[in-house]
Amino acid sequence: MKINRRLLGFVALVASAMALAAASIGGANTNTKGVHQASDASGSIEVWVDAPREAVTDAYIKSHPNVNVKKVIYDGDGNGATGLQTKIQLWNRTGSGWPDVIFTEQANDPVWMGQAPFNFAADLKGIFPANLIKGWPAPSLAQCTVAGHLVCLQDNLAQEVLYVNQKLMKQFGYTVPKTWQQWAAIGTKVAKQHPGYVIGTVGDSYGHWLYLWPGQCPIEQVVGVKTVKIDASDVHCTRMAKLLDRCSRTAPSRTRASSRRLSPPSTAAPRTGS
Repeated sequence: MKINRRLLGFVALVASAMALAAASIGGANTNTKGVHQASDASGSIEVWVDAPREAVTDAYIKSHPNVNVKKVIYDGDGNGATGLQTKIQLWNRTGSGWPDVIFTEQANDPVWMGQAPFNFAADLKGIFPANLIKGWPAPSLAQCTVAGHLVCLQDNLAQEVLYVNQKLMKQFGYTVPKTWQQWAAIGTKVAKQHPGYVIGTVGDSYGHWLYLWPGQCPIEQVVGVKTVKIDASDVHCTRMAKLLDRCSRTAPSRTRASSRRLSPPSTAAPRTGS
């Protein structure tokens, strides 16, 4: 099966899933045991991908030996970068250069890519079979829908929870915390009893996802079509800020140990105690 370049045209797809790339070329064949076999698809495709997802791109290349894949590694628009906006504007002015698939770390990238003046993202509803798209949960599809157009597919739907190093937790005699206060208390113990280890990190553009949201801080609440509530003075925000301030006063470290991070709301994430 050859790539139908007319489907892609000169407007590239914005996607966060290698499944999108696979579908755009017809997808790999799968046997009855679910093991992917080499696809007979052919043609060419250009994929822009960040380093963490490069392995997935390489797996796709391996399973599609007849497809000429041009792989471009970039920063993934990580930590709020806006380099893609400049690149897309350049491609639009020159009339060439658009990649076929882009992996991006930013959930807001598809929003501006799917609108003027960028007009970069194709509507995937007109390109991929409905039964393929149904494989994504409704909330995920809603996040990728702009002005009624499905402009992306998410490659990571995992819940953000508390991650712990079980070996070290057992070695240090700690119990997995169930509240933020218990988590902070472990941090105090770690700083005194095991200097050189940390219980979490903060400082990048995802800090509000990992701490403020789970603490029920109304930092980005959608209350209307064009209205977002941001109230950093809310008690849930100030309470979490004070807790993090106390934690930050412990000795910093480069060694990661008992816990990597705490994340957006989920049933497994610590709760805020009364």
